Amino acid sequence: MSKTSYRPMNAFITIEAIHMNEKTASGLIKSDEMMAAEREKFQGLLKVVHTGPLVPLDDKGVKQIEPGDEVILGNAAVMSNIEVDGVEYWQVDSYQVLGVIKK
Repeated sequence: MSKTSYRPMNAFITIEAIHMNEKTASGLIKSDEMMAAEREKFQGLLKVVHTGPLVPLDDKGVKQIEPGDEVILGNAAVMSNIEVDGVEYWQVDSYQVLGVIKK
């Protein structure tokens, strides 16, 4: 995504999408609702690709979340699927981030 001019608006961040299995263990194809629920329950580090202009600043005036950082989202984080130049990403409000690992 760094080769494109796409940037999220406001306090949103764009993160690399985690590809989840589209079929159940028994081979049934999961519905969009099932995939969304699984995505919302994801627990793990997610790599930040881009940040919007209104991401909160720390006490030194530096963005608290920057591209390349890894973040942990809250359980109820609402993520939007987006596709840019044929690559899937997730976009989420930076206020739903619980913690950051600076890179």
